[in-house]
Amino acid sequence: MIEIIRAIYYNSTTQLINTIRFQTFSSTKNRRMLHFFNKINKQNTVVISSKEEFGLLNEHRQYLPHFGTGDVKAISYESWAIYLIQLEKCLFKQEVFHLATKSKCIVFNIDQKHNIEWFAGDENTFKIKPQTGTFFNTIEKEFQLNLSKPIHMLIIELRENYFEQGLFHPSLKQLIHSVFDENDRLSFSISKRLSTYLEEINQSTKRGVCQLMFLNAKIFEVLSEITDDLETLSDVDVIHPYQEQLDQITNLIDTQLHIQFSINELAKSVGLNTSYLKKYFKEVFNETVFEYATRKRIDYAKELLETTDLPISSIAEKIGYQQGAHFSYAFKKNTGQTPNQYRKNFN
Repeated sequence: MIEIIRAIYYNSTTQLINTIRFQTFSSTKNRRMLHFFNKINKQNTVVISSKEEFGLLNEHRQYLPHFGTGDVKAISYESWAIYLIQLEKCLFKQEVFHLATKSKCIVFNIDQKHNIEWFAGDENTFKIKPQTGTFFNTIEKEFQLNLSKPIHMLIIELRENYFEQGLFHPSLKQLIHSVFDENDRLSFSISKRLSTYLEEINQSTKRGVCQLMFLNAKIFEVLSEITDDLETLSDVDVIHPYQEQLDQITNLIDTQLHIQFSINELAKSVGLNTSYLKKYFKEVFNETVFEYATRKRIDYAKELLETTDLPISSIAEKIGYQQGAHFSYAFKKNTGQTPNQYRKNFN
């Protein structure tokens, strides 16, 4: 896969040079940039350098002492942008910023130790674990970023016209689109090779047309590496962004079968709203919360019927049914037998 994509790219080098040579670029003022840390950039940073050449805008901002320690670097072209945010220390716990864009983005948490935590307007907590990346097919949200821990993240933004370049063979365009469509909000581990590509992007000192060609190539390499990795990953290797919260919910259900939690109670316990809980639970476990809880209760009831002489009423209480009749109805609906019939047939 990597070799195929590279071949398509490098065979189109002449076309890229012609594009650079003859394209008319819009002015910096009219350039649409994805304003990460909108408020932070305006009020809490100072411009260290800003230069545009060959259609590339390089901007370096540094956080002011009253806010924290670190910097933001942005490289923006007509069809893509790269952002490197490094915040070593912040005097604020969280800050609002906008990610409103129709662009496709890949957010990499390149920190070795700390999660990146975002709090959406609907109070959902979204985490990107260390050394992982996350796909965003489109983003139209306002987030609060948890600034209590150091942040080191790199963002690649692919704008709408990125895929309209003549560099893309139709099949390659379809492939890249499918990667984002099928993996929206899913996280993946940063491989050793991918880590090398990101480091080369971070450390590059090239400028002008050489920088443009270098970064175009690196974006292709990043996409090809991720695509290649995803084709060989198992379901276990792909990390759902809310996997931690969903695992907490299944653990809560598993360890307290005698309590029939409501959706509201479960959602509140992990900081999700009810609609997201129901949606993501179904995506990950291929069954609803109710179906999962019922299955676990019935399985435990079977075990008790097989291994104990407990009365049906006692078993019903142990799995959260106050009325034996309700338990019998649920058990028969799921097994085709009443509890007494099941015990008798097993024995």
